[in-house]
Amino acid sequence: MAPNNVEPVTVVVCVKDCESMIRPCLDSIFANHPAEVVVVDGNSRDGTARVAAEMGAKVVSDEGRGLAYARRIGALSAKSENILYIGPDNVLPFGFISEMMRLGREYGFDVVGAQTRVLEPKTFSDRGLDFRWRVLMGEPGERAVIGTPTLYRGGVLQDTNYEERAANADDTDVAERMRKKGKRLGVVPVQVFDANGMTLGAAWRKFRWYGTGDAHFYRNHSPDWTLGRKLFSLSHPLRQTINFGKTALLQGEFGAFAWLVFVMAARYAGWIRKSRELRRRARA
Repeated sequence: MAPNNVEPVTVVVCVKDCESMIRPCLDSIFANHPAEVVVVDGNSRDGTARVAAEMGAKVVSDEGRGLAYARRIGALSAKSENILYIGPDNVLPFGFISEMMRLGREYGFDVVGAQTRVLEPKTFSDRGLDFRWRVLMGEPGERAVIGTPTLYRGGVLQDTNYEERAANADDTDVAERMRKKGKRLGVVPVQVFDANGMTLGAAWRKFRWYGTGDAHFYRNHSPDWTLGRKLFSLSHPLRQTINFGKTALLQGEFGAFAWLVFVMAARYAGWIRKSRELRRRARA
């Protein structure tokens, strides 16, 4: 029997080779009673899509065309005008979706983010990532960019959807265009959790991947920027590391400081590598 408290929200989960983590993620989503769950699969080579379908999600394919396209397909497949993107490594507490909706209305945000933490940090990388989340998302309020989990309220994605060219700069790209249209983005005081158990190798790959998104965003938008705006973008990972690192040192979190420097190096490594690749493609 369907629950009486169904939330008027479509939850979209973009996945690729996530069989080991998709079940707890989807369990936590279904426990929050959304109107619909859409899993966008990026040509997974494991059983991710099969597990998602068996659990009752609507499964569609992005044909391996990248995260921004997957998010776009998820929005176009949604029945609800309220769309909540959840990462496959997220675990939602009970009542999360209803609180996101309520607080989004209360704060007047069109795009709503949550305060992410790591669930019972175990490893060095867990503790570093949890510290980063505490500093980055610790206080509610307006933000220039909101990362997953992200709730788009009231059909805002109908006017400003994700664009495939953004690749994995998806959140930054759509936030830039939404703010130009006067939309309000912000974090509200409700927590969500990342799964624990992150290794140093996984942290390096994760932030190197963020760096490839930085490269895509810079390529797509920098032709219209001033020199100052270009330098601001190029220095973003460094400035963030300096700011967060100061907090870590003041709080005696020396391990977190070392981890922040480590993932900054990964992010710039991804940025440099992807920039070179994009230049080669442009010359071909």
